Amino acid sequence: MSRHDRKWDPIKDRAFVAEVRRKLDRSTQDHRHDSIRQRIQRFETAYFVYPLLGMTLLAALVAVMKGAPPLPAVLFGAATVSIGALFDYLGRPPRYPEVVRLLRGAKDPRLYGVLSCAALDEEPALQQMATDYLLRVLPHVRPEYGDLLGHDEVGAVAELLLQSVDAELAVKLIVAVERTRDLRFERHIGRIARADCPSGQDERARGAAESCLKTLERHRQELRERARLLRPAEDPDESSLLRPAGSDDEPEGMLLRPAGSGEGDG
Repeated sequence: MSRHDRKWDPIKDRAFVAEVRRKLDRSTQDHRHDSIRQRIQRFETAYFVYPLLGMTLLAALVAVMKGAPPLPAVLFGAATVSIGALFDYLGRPPRYPEVVRLLRGAKDPRLYGVLSCAALDEEPALQQMATDYLLRVLPHVRPEYGDLLGHDEVGAVAELLLQSVDAELAVKLIVAVERTRDLRFERHIGRIARADCPSGQDERARGAAESCLKTLERHRQELRERARLLRPAEDPDESSLLRPAGSDDEPEGMLLRPAGSGEGDG
């Protein structure tokens, strides 16, 4: 059975999404700490190693011009270059293997909210990877998956809906909202339909938003009707009398009072 055809299990699916969310958050935090350390190393490379290398080369040049043996200066320069290369290697953008592994395993439509959060990460490489996977899973989002979105994920989906300049991503997100009939995004879809945000500048996105708004409005009306049908009946007036079913000419003295009326209690 493919991940797109599995049976809906609210408890297991929520636990699965929460576990992936927790692991990805922890790995992303670790990755950010590594990035800070590497920025410091790049700073040291720029302001310590490179100036030292320049002074070493200058000293070697002066030694050659004066007829002195340049070997000590050359050896010192070679050592400085090696140190500079090491700092530069350590200062490269991190490969964040754990985050990459988790994102590759997140190609599951239940995780479209988690991927939406990752698509807004400050690291461009993570943004691009999460966006690519999000584009793959959005067509497989099922109506019940809207219940898997946490607070942060709702905010991330809303931001992507409004701010995405990728028309394909915006349209697929709108279609996913229409499929889940998630009324939390009704206001955002309305802004896209009115072209009141960056993503609303695309004609396809506006058309998808107009269709989605109609679906959301129908769903809202259905919920109103359902609430009206399930509303409890009011207690009957104690002074009113009920006629037995099938009896049109019952004398008034034989009529019944509603159950729960004060008369006859005790």
